[in-house]
Amino acid sequence: MSILALCSSFNIESQPEEFKATERKSSILKVFLKKMGKKLKNLSCLTSRLMYFEPCILDHLQAFLNVDVLGLMFYTNFPQYKSLGKMLRDHFASIALFMDRNDENSLVSLQCLTHTILQCIKEYIQSLIKLSLQPRQIFIVLTSIELFQKIQKLPLSLIIEIVNRVHENSSFITDEKNLPKFYSFLSRNVAPFLPQYSHKEFTLVLDLDETLGHYHQGKFLKRPGVTEFLLEMDKYYELVLFTASRKEYADWAMDSIDPSGLVMLRLYREHMLEDDIKNLEYIGRDIDKTIIIDNFSKSFGKHSQNGIEIKSWTGDNNDNELFKLIKALSELPFVRDKKLQELISIINNKIKQ
Repeated sequence: MSILALCSSFNIESQPEEFKATERKSSILKVFLKKMGKKLKNLSCLTSRLMYFEPCILDHLQAFLNVDVLGLMFYTNFPQYKSLGKMLRDHFASIALFMDRNDENSLVSLQCLTHTILQCIKEYIQSLIKLSLQPRQIFIVLTSIELFQKIQKLPLSLIIEIVNRVHENSSFITDEKNLPKFYSFLSRNVAPFLPQYSHKEFTLVLDLDETLGHYHQGKFLKRPGVTEFLLEMDKYYELVLFTASRKEYADWAMDSIDPSGLVMLRLYREHMLEDDIKNLEYIGRDIDKTIIIDNFSKSFGKHSQNGIEIKSWTGDNNDNELFKLIKALSELPFVRDKKLQELISIINNKIKQ
């Protein structure tokens, strides 16, 4: 869904009561946005203030503010695009006006300006591709492209976390051949590894090698059914990659099997604090609503009741193990009369038959 379509689906009449419930903080937020409309603050100031207000920012406003945070990150690194700075100031003022009036005219005006900003940034990026850029700038451009493509899927809190870490790390990037992916900025190296936000009730943790695919002669081969599997699982689960591989290799492999970036949360070798063990207690999710799929049972040995051991795949084109899991895992979130561990046991017995 485009940002314009998302905005259009917003029901104006349902909002006054919600605004009243957060009136005090909303009024402070409006003052801040009006100030940004007159003079842009620096990126750190914006993200810190928005994190303070984030608990009371309604979902439809978060979509607009995501554009502002990403837009200001881009403008901070490419200040020569003066027109973008002006559009961002107008956008902040337009959000504040919409919060004041809460009517259809102010919403339509905000929608149009949002669409214009997105189009302009897209054109700026296309023009930059033709220029000779520093590795740091290339990193910002590529990260901006990926984040704008996923702007509807990421909440404001995660956009802010990514942008802050990208901003902090960009100055250290000197090699354009080894640019980090934004996925690595969505995990931490201390437990809990994943950010608190979770938009699905259940979490599905996925292994990489011999589970989703297989490395062969310089290429990463897709296991049969992996595309269908990820598309279907994304409807019901928060998807997390947990691999024993290094992040550079893992992200390269995922580019082949998951080009749409459905599996945005990724954990790597550094997150395996014990030899060959993927400790689900450390990831920051409810263990009773977490499932792990791995071809190596020792990996989830500490949580064997949460694990589905899939057959290793090394290139057999007739393999159908992922197809066998699709139906069972699609139904699992809707079964309420059995515990998760019971359902996993049933699935394990079925796939072994």
